[in-house]
Amino acid sequence: MAASEKNLVLIPVDESVHSERAFDFYLQFMYRADQTVGITHVHEDTGNTVIRIPLGSDMTEEAIENIVRAQWQKVDDLIDKYKRKCDQAKIKYSVFIETKGKPGEVICKLVKEKNALMVVMGSRGLGTIRRTILGSVSQYCIDHAHVPVTVIPPP
Repeated sequence: MAASEKNLVLIPVDESVHSERAFDFYLQFMYRADQTVGITHVHEDTGNTVIRIPLGSDMTEEAIENIVRAQWQKVDDLIDKYKRKCDQAKIKYSVFIETKGKPGEVICKLVKEKNALMVVMGSRGLGTIRRTILGSVSQYCIDHAHVPVTVIPPP
């Protein structure tokens, strides 16, 4: 195990304010100098983008490629935002981008593969009914990660 992975803290990020709040909370209140931040993003498989384009559509291959490229640019911009935060705070980081699987399952898989110390994540604050129907990524991680999971709730 590399030294940088010894004290890896996974922080799942997406475009939400919940992710940013969790990331900022970790930096302000939890970070220790011997830790490495694992900037983690589970991106929807780009293959699904093509599937969502209606059959019989007159979209050109170039237009489809532009849609996929735009999606990946958003991911790049998102990751760059969190890399900048780490650079400004002089914090070590690694980036993990996954494209296959449900977010909770992917996060838990990464915890095991990377021997992560813990997970710090935001909560969307779903109500009981929506959480029951959609599922909760944070609850899934609490139940399956087998490491401490800190969930930062909405304000």
